[in-house]
Amino acid sequence: MKGVIIMKFADVFAGVKVYNMTSHNSEREVPNQFKIHANGGVYFQSYNTVIAFVKNNHVSIVRGGLDYSTTTNKWLYQFLEEEAGLWQLNKRKVSKMMEKGEIEVVD
Repeated sequence: MKGVIIMKFADVFAGVKVYNMTSHNSEREVPNQFKIHANGGVYFQSYNTVIAFVKNNHVSIVRGGLDYSTTTNKWLYQFLEEEAGLWQLNKRKVSKMMEKGEIEVVD
């Protein structure tokens, strides 16, 4: 029975890759800011909280995802630039995109 549980556990995480975000300025890995490649897309996680998901240029952000720190938002904007091709983002612009349905809001 243990072998079956281990196999199922391994199947769940097959193909999942986790990377630290990299600073454009220093080109160093940034602590506590992650890209998680899974389910055919990429998640953005800050510390222990998943904030956004991009798949085929479709962007989803969790409700309240812009209510974190300025630093977390900075890394979110970089993530959206790299993974969805969205440029020159700020809180106001992302909020408008969410209101218009250009970015999906999820619970």
